[in-house]
Amino acid sequence: MKREDISKIFEGATDEQITAILNINGADIEKAKGGLADKTAELEAANKTIADLQAAVKKFDGVDVDGLNQQIADLNAKYENDTAALRLDSALNMALVGAKAKNPKLAKAALDISVIKLDGDKLLGFEEQLEKLKESDGYLFDDTPVNVVARVDTSAGHNPGNIEAAPQTLQAALAEHYK
Repeated sequence: MKREDISKIFEGATDEQITAILNINGADIEKAKGGLADKTAELEAANKTIADLQAAVKKFDGVDVDGLNQQIADLNAKYENDTAALRLDSALNMALVGAKAKNPKLAKAALDISVIKLDGDKLLGFEEQLEKLKESDGYLFDDTPVNVVARVDTSAGHNPGNIEAAPQTLQAALAEHYK
């Protein structure tokens, strides 16, 4: 607003009155400019945030989120199946060793593993097959009892015989070998 505009509207206004009106109007304009500056800063911050988010989203452009979730679910299921199979295999090997199998791998090949299940740390369906396997292919298992008796002779006059000391060098070992 200009001085001339005010003097046209208020024809009898003095210079002091016009100046007072301009000062009030100027204060209102400055107040409005301050609010505008605040809103402009907020808008610029919002635009920057939007640009940053759009850049982040572009990194995932073309990515199938549902496909990734399905892939994760499939991999988790595969992990669970693989670890369950590994636990079953380990428990089966330990059970065969405990049953004194001479060759656990060969004994396991003779079992129907699809019938054997692992429940906690107990093998279901294993004992029945093990008994049948021992009856039909007993040679796979060691049936000798394990009774080891150690005898130590503590008599003072014990003389193990004429034991010679082992050669200490390669040359001495070769010389003794080719005597």
